[in-house]
Amino acid sequence: MKDIKILFQGDSITDGNRNKDKKLRWDGNHQIGHSYAFSVCGMLALKFPDIRFSFENRGISGNTIGKILRRADRDIINIKPDILTLLCGINDGPVWGRKPTPPKDFAYRYEKLLQKCRQSLPDLKIILLEPFYFPVKPHDKYSEQWAKVLLQYRNIIKNLAEKYNAVYIPLQEKFDKASKNTDMEYWLWDGIHPSEQGHGIIAAELFAVLKNCMN
Repeated sequence: MKDIKILFQGDSITDGNRNKDKKLRWDGNHQIGHSYAFSVCGMLALKFPDIRFSFENRGISGNTIGKILRRADRDIINIKPDILTLLCGINDGPVWGRKPTPPKDFAYRYEKLLQKCRQSLPDLKIILLEPFYFPVKPHDKYSEQWAKVLLQYRNIIKNLAEKYNAVYIPLQEKFDKASKNTDMEYWLWDGIHPSEQGHGIIAAELFAVLKNCMN
């Protein structure tokens, strides 16, 4: 039986209130959290019964790309995954009116993270998911600023994915399409965090890519 280890990395959207206490890691009910990662784990196991999967979720609520970079050794390199999925960028934006991370700094930190992963784990398969946003209360006050900065972040991530041989998953267009016949809150309840339905969109898009990594 083939063994594959998949690591989900990111912020609160990935975190899903997972159990972070090492003393309680024995509790399999809560170690992966209730984000899109939970759905993806089950879908993969059902689709590929001849593969023995191990899953790690190291997303941390509130993290920026800089914070993920600072903990890369502990929460990526030392885990030695076969596949890494990364969803971040929303906390680098103007959350609660904060000054967003300048695109140049965002690009530099994101690239340093990818460089570190490629140097330490040359066979690592990397999947990059783009950040998304809806102008929903309470995060609608800075919608123009959100739209501008996230577009820049997305372009940066897309270009880096090509440069570092990673897969890029566009998510904003999927949420935009889904909301055409439904209110935005149905998918992103506060404009940033997905509802169960919103996590379903992410899970479906990520699963479609991961299936191709099983060969």
